[in-house]
Amino acid sequence: MKIRELGEDKRFKTAVTVFLAALTVVTSLIIILNNRALARGGEAGRDSRVLGIRYLTHLGRSLWETAAEKKLTVSWQELGGLMMQAEAYEKMSRGKDAALYRISRERLTKVRDLLAEQGEVTKAPYFNAQAGAFDFLQYYLDHVYKPAVELLERQEQRKREGGFWGRMSDAYGAALAVMAVAVFLLTLSLVLSGRGRFLMAGAGAVMALAVTGLSIATAFRTWSGPAEASIQGQAKAAASIMRAQLTLDIAGDAAAARKPLAEATAGLREVLARDPDYPAAELLLARAEEIEGEALFFSGRVEAGRSAVLGAVTRLAQVIKAGRDDGYIWWSRGFGEMLLGRPEEALRSVAKAMAALPDQGFALGAVRAAALLMAGRSGESEAALETAVARTLEHPLASDAIAFRTIIKNLERWNEVAPVAGLEKMVRRLKEASVCVAALQKPRPLESKSKIAPPRFVNPVYDKQGEIVAYPACGVFPRFTARAHFLLELKGMTRGQSIVSKVFWKGAGRSFWIEQLRLGKAQHWDGPDAAKLLGFVANPMPEAGETLVSGDYRLEIYVDGGLKAVVGFNTL
Repeated sequence: MKIRELGEDKRFKTAVTVFLAALTVVTSLIIILNNRALARGGEAGRDSRVLGIRYLTHLGRSLWETAAEKKLTVSWQELGGLMMQAEAYEKMSRGKDAALYRISRERLTKVRDLLAEQGEVTKAPYFNAQAGAFDFLQYYLDHVYKPAVELLERQEQRKREGGFWGRMSDAYGAALAVMAVAVFLLTLSLVLSGRGRFLMAGAGAVMALAVTGLSIATAFRTWSGPAEASIQGQAKAAASIMRAQLTLDIAGDAAAARKPLAEATAGLREVLARDPDYPAAELLLARAEEIEGEALFFSGRVEAGRSAVLGAVTRLAQVIKAGRDDGYIWWSRGFGEMLLGRPEEALRSVAKAMAALPDQGFALGAVRAAALLMAGRSGESEAALETAVARTLEHPLASDAIAFRTIIKNLERWNEVAPVAGLEKMVRRLKEASVCVAALQKPRPLESKSKIAPPRFVNPVYDKQGEIVAYPACGVFPRFTARAHFLLELKGMTRGQSIVSKVFWKGAGRSFWIEQLRLGKAQHWDGPDAAKLLGFVANPMPEAGETLVSGDYRLEIYVDGGLKAVVGFNTL
């Protein structure tokens, strides 16, 4: 019996020893895999930092090149003006004088051609020779914006890859720790006797086998990021979406915005067909769908716009469900829900956006106030709007003129296509707040007893001495008008009061009014308490020509931040 027990003990110890030897090999393999994961993670982290440096370098270089291109084209345009002048003098002159002007024109032409050869904007596809127009926006998107988006996306992918290998390394580290416990239990079973050794050996073997299985499963996992073509495709789509957004917001041309949107949507669908699990492409596609819906909605096609927005909101909900919890995603979803006529859902989304983006308290607060108004909670809406306006002086970078202009434009047009009780009052409050913050550094207009008679657009009549003798009313001005004059009568004015005028324009095919004059420096009254002034509206963009563009115009006049007068005219 004793010999039998000795034999069983020897077989047990031999089996455990062999198992421990096998575990030594397995542990060595886990260590090798862990070192590999650490190396790959370190490489990804290093590449991410390098891409960050490349991004900053690209911005500095590309912005400098853009500024140089702008100066070159300005010189090119000035030379064109001199050429036209020389040609005109050549036609009016005779003999040697005409020859000199011809020579000057030819030399100017050669210089301008040399400048054109040095630039990018002066060549196709950024220059339309027939129209003589430069497409600076597309140049900026191609040379600054799109490469920046691509670099940032590559950096993001390398960061995600670094996180992937880091998690694998953590898994291997945990496996090694458990393996150490398993080896300890197996070694302990060699010195124990009775049932205790079988218990220790069993526990150690189970732990060792579990760790081995999990390590093998982990080793077969590999990083699978988007294809190179997908990264390039989403960057190209991002540039198209940016062009559409700017075309809609700045030019108000919904029809022109739809072409780049269609290009972006088609490109993103190709990307998602290649890489279905690509969050960046999903978010861009949702953004394109929302802008498409916004363009249709603000063009008066409310139901068609809501149909497009529904797809965007659904896609954003899927992205959030997949784990992308970002403040800007909630913001976009909240605005989309407002367009769909779901103010209560919009309020929940905006609340989450505000929690994630506290610095955006003004813009998000204004959106929240509008959603409350649409939900029929007018009292809460007014309080929310005042809170949002009060934040503008605390966070000036998040409440600049662009933020005010975008919100005012959206709400003003909204009230035209889908009226909401109280929205007109909210728009007026935002307009006055934008002037007060910029000109007075205060959230509300100052108390004022001044009065302005409704301005009248007039066509002044001059006598032979150049003095104005009559001011006949004129609400419609002919094409090529350089200045549209208006008569302004002021009463109850005091010295030091600020006067700000804003001009808006809306042409054929434009879906909303476009602010033509930036606020600039407010004028301060230095005259009597009552006066009659002759003012004028001129082209705010001289580089586009010396005359007013055809379309409808609106003039707004503010005194100490309060909107005192609104009057319109149009040019044929």
